[in-house]
Amino acid sequence: EREREEMGPMEGEQPMAKRARVEEEQDGAREDPYAVPAEEVMRITYVNDPSEVLALQASHDRWFRPAFTHQVFGQDEVVRGYESCLVSVYLHATTMHAFVSIETKGKQENADDIPRLLDENLGLQYTSDAKEFEERVRATEHKLREEVARAGGYEGGVVSYQPHREDCTALRELHDRLQFLPLLYVDGANYIDNTDPRWSVYLGVSSNGTICGFATVYTFYAYPARERLRLSQILVLPPHRGRGVASSLLRRAYDDAARR
Repeated sequence: EREREEMGPMEGEQPMAKRARVEEEQDGAREDPYAVPAEEVMRITYVNDPSEVLALQASHDRWFRPAFTHQVFGQDEVVRGYESCLVSVYLHATTMHAFVSIETKGKQENADDIPRLLDENLGLQYTSDAKEFEERVRATEHKLREEVARAGGYEGGVVSYQPHREDCTALRELHDRLQFLPLLYVDGANYIDNTDPRWSVYLGVSSNGTICGFATVYTFYAYPARERLRLSQILVLPPHRGRGVASSLLRRAYDDAARR
């Protein structure tokens, strides 16, 4: 048992402290027929072709659940005012534009306003119109690919850029769309001000343009006339975990730090 605790949770398990809290809160939620545990409500998947999003709604079976939902639905991680509800987030694999489907049953008069919570608490930039989703992707793809290629992407696997720069507009907007993900997977995560010139973003990207993960690094002064880098966030997207993405991001950040 001691060895098991030191190893931490197995794949698919929640950390012990969180599991205890969630189980307690879900017990309370089950007593209320109009309270649904938030971890059962939200799911995320990644799509390559935006035109297929409606077809995927009926047949897709590869979903990823967030590790944390309290920043969206409150500390008790419960969605109130519905018999059942399901929030399905489809992220385009190369541009990270989001299509969201919200399905509810038995909505009550004072039910949680799910679209408002996604907007205000999570900052998720999304549409629920399939045509608009496809238009957003098509309008973004070309310029984003140009900026990634100019920053040295597609070959080395990691793109490093300063999002405040004028020649990184599409990359900064991409990071804007990525910023909600750490809130769902890293306890205590926050948005960063990516217009601040002291921030750099390290983007893990595959040869076909798929976004695999990212890290944010802050530059600060080191006496007497040097700079140091502080790793702020690192996140590998669920479909790409266990493939060395985090190691590649860290290695690139360490190499840059060594040159400062």
